[in-house]
Amino acid sequence: MKRFLLAYLILFALPKLSVAQDFLDYPWLNKRLPLDTLHSYEGDTLIPFQSDSIYVINLWYAGCPPCLVEMPSLNKLKADFTQEKVVFLALSFNTEADLKEVLENHQFHFRHFHLSRDEINQKRLSLGYPMHLIVDANGIVRFQKSGGHTDPEKAQEIHQIISNELMAILKP
Repeated sequence: MKRFLLAYLILFALPKLSVAQDFLDYPWLNKRLPLDTLHSYEGDTLIPFQSDSIYVINLWYAGCPPCLVEMPSLNKLKADFTQEKVVFLALSFNTEADLKEVLENHQFHFRHFHLSRDEINQKRLSLGYPMHLIVDANGIVRFQKSGGHTDPEKAQEIHQIISNELMAILKP
């Protein structure tokens, strides 16, 4: 009976589970990201995708342990691409006070912008946190990765993943 149940699961149930994951496909991959205007915590406004730059966008929030652990790797990534036309943006739904408190203890050298949690959810901008996007100069999402690690060594992998993707986009 156990063998029958195991065979049933392998043949019929598991394929259906993979089909159920389709709803997790990022809706903006290879499409224009629906961000027309961004507002920084300092009051500045940015209209993205108006230049010939590539954008690396990180969606994060203060209570996300993997978000905090990978900040040093993201800072290194930004430092590695200072000679390229790459803009590094961080989007968060946190209040300005929460953001300042976190940034006092964790350096994060991206430009920080605020989006409401409702806007992030309504536009389906994130599948989870942290969320990483590479968006071309036309606003087309060329790469996405959601989720991260709380182990600092594993969190460093994000540097290599995004670096490889950026190099492929910048030097076709």
